[in-house]
Amino acid sequence: MIYLDSSIKTKNEKIELAIKLDSKNKTKQAIDILKSLQTKYPEDLMLIGLLGHLFRKNLDFNKALNNFNKILEKNKYHELAIVEKSVCLFELKKYDLCRKFLSQALKNKKIKSKEHFHIIFETMGLSLLQNNQYKRAEYYFKKVLEIYPKCTTSLGDLGFIASKQKKFDEAIEYFKKVLKIESSKRVLEDLGMIYVRLKKFDEAIEYFKKVLKIDEKNKEALHNLFLSYLELEDYKKANEISNRLIKKDDSGFYTTQKAEILFELKRYKEAIKYCNLAIKKNSKHLCPYLTKSESLIQLGNKKEAQKVVTDAIKNKFKRKKERDALLKTLNSKNG
Repeated sequence: MIYLDSSIKTKNEKIELAIKLDSKNKTKQAIDILKSLQTKYPEDLMLIGLLGHLFRKNLDFNKALNNFNKILEKNKYHELAIVEKSVCLFELKKYDLCRKFLSQALKNKKIKSKEHFHIIFETMGLSLLQNNQYKRAEYYFKKVLEIYPKCTTSLGDLGFIASKQKKFDEAIEYFKKVLKIESSKRVLEDLGMIYVRLKKFDEAIEYFKKVLKIDEKNKEALHNLFLSYLELEDYKKANEISNRLIKKDDSGFYTTQKAEILFELKRYKEAIKYCNLAIKKNSKHLCPYLTKSESLIQLGNKKEAQKVVTDAIKNKFKRKKERDALLKTLNSKNG
């Protein structure tokens, strides 16, 4: 319940108070004030629209949609109501209905505001993206850029589309345009992944590092950085990162990876230690047994390696392919 100051009596004063409360992130209180006003002024379109906007802001899209429909029943060419309704339809995942509604609005040729055109084109593009209609989505994002050439959301979406179509040079160009305008963690990640797909791991590493400067706890960027170092066979740096990943993930995957890295670094005793830890975390994975057996062979302890292989075949791994892989480790060359 909202108790208004007794000095606030007029409709406009109450609306101003609601707007002020909303600006202070007290949207629910603002909604309560406007709802109480609406009972007195049920046909006031400005009040209906403002309340609809606050409903949308409060993620109550069905109530917001109901309000904008009321406005459009009175005036089907009301620009702001058209824009707001389209956003509600999109957020409610009614993508086909959203596009149909906006297509009709554009055919009516009543939209005048550049900003409203911007939102309409962007919403059309995003709704098409949801259905993987990349070519049509591309058309609308480019229409946005005709209005606002530095619109980073549309530049980023065009980069995403180009990447999906494997037009990597074009995607890189769009993403770099975004970064000239503003810093974007998402775009940095996308650029890193494009360079991974191009097998340009040095470039990928630079972008994943930039992501981690912005968000040092970003596990996905850290994982991709780790894999990029592995691809370059830079085992020392991969080993450093594996410690951070093990702290974030207790599944045994990175523990296994660290054991394999230590093997490549010829640190066989440490490799065995991490193999044991990986087996303890998940005994159903074959890789730690393979690395442990190979490490024991390199240390000249073939008898112990044979025991690891025999126990693994007897108790865990019955398939021929798994048995053959384990037995093959016993033939590894020492040294």
